[in-house]
Amino acid sequence: MFFNVSNHPIFAEKSTWSEEQKAVAQHMGGKLVDVPFPVITPDMTDGRLRGICHEIARDLAGSVPYGDAKVAMVAGEYAATILLIAELQLYGFTCVFGQSERVAEERIEDGKVVVVHKFVFKGFRTAPAIQLV
Repeated sequence: MFFNVSNHPIFAEKSTWSEEQKAVAQHMGGKLVDVPFPVITPDMTDGRLRGICHEIARDLAGSVPYGDAKVAMVAGEYAATILLIAELQLYGFTCVFGQSERVAEERIEDGKVVVVHKFVFKGFRTAPAIQLV
């Protein structure tokens, strides 16, 4: 299974995931599953943050049928991303980051120059092993 743990859902009406990105993710993990990134507040304690990440990792690991691939793309608040990747790795997940190229396109609209930025999917990069102390 390929879990997209972010606030950029694969299956949203206005998804930013290209068909290529979906195909690569499916090839890596099989079934694609959106998981909303948790809301992290500045006043959250480190212990609470670790607890949330542990619960998410445990729940995701428990939902993968035996023998299926366990892949997760995690993108969100930095501390939570690191903690969640570390927790998922304890359950045998391969964690990845999306790679993209930012392309700027200039055009003239109503006599004004308008710059439109587009992100073009270029692949997934495997996260390094993270060990919490």
